[in-house]
Amino acid sequence: MTTPVDLYVAPATARPSYWRPFAGIILILAGWLGSTIVVMAGFVLYKMAGGLGVTEALAAMKGLVDSSSPGAVMFQLATFFGIWLGAWAAVKLLHRQSFGTLISPEARMRWNDFWGGLFLAAAFWAITMVFGVAAVGMPVRTDLPMTTWLIAFAPLALLIFVQASGEELIFRGYILQQLAARWRNPLVWGFLPAFLFGLAHYASGAELGIGWYYVTVTLLFGMTAA
Repeated sequence: MTTPVDLYVAPATARPSYWRPFAGIILILAGWLGSTIVVMAGFVLYKMAGGLGVTEALAAMKGLVDSSSPGAVMFQLATFFGIWLGAWAAVKLLHRQSFGTLISPEARMRWNDFWGGLFLAAAFWAITMVFGVAAVGMPVRTDLPMTTWLIAFAPLALLIFVQASGEELIFRGYILQQLAARWRNPLVWGFLPAFLFGLAHYASGAELGIGWYYVTVTLLFGMTAA
């Protein structure tokens, strides 16, 4: 019997060499590193065009990154554009498959499935919020002025989409496909990427219990999304 997983994984089975996914991960990381360098260099050049020297521009960049302002968040999220480029390069150059096959076997959006997945994600978020409030209390609003929040909302929403969808393309797309094309065990293609995804979200600066709470929640979300 052909399953939805079989259909989704089929494009990745044409070139089953084991070196290809490793090379693909390197390409994706290179894309992320490249976009990070571009964003950093763009900020430094912008500051230098305003009259700062190189040292002062680098110091300004460090001050921005170390802050918790909307600009700092935008700066960090903007680096995730490279993940999209790296994923595109990996599937096109190494696997000779359409980039869209990371989304669906038809290489296009399935809108009914999209809305179903959105509902599932919203339900997961609501459930984990209950546990989060029980574990650490109600969220505390920052002192950021409402006007600043409203101005930053649209660019932040776009950049969060780039970041979050880029992560999904890799962990629930590229890595899942490549593992499932070689190992049929769901513990390999379903659990392993979600586990790695969870570890990547460990909050090192938080208390030990809170840090692993984030890992657990992200692991569960990864398996739900898969």
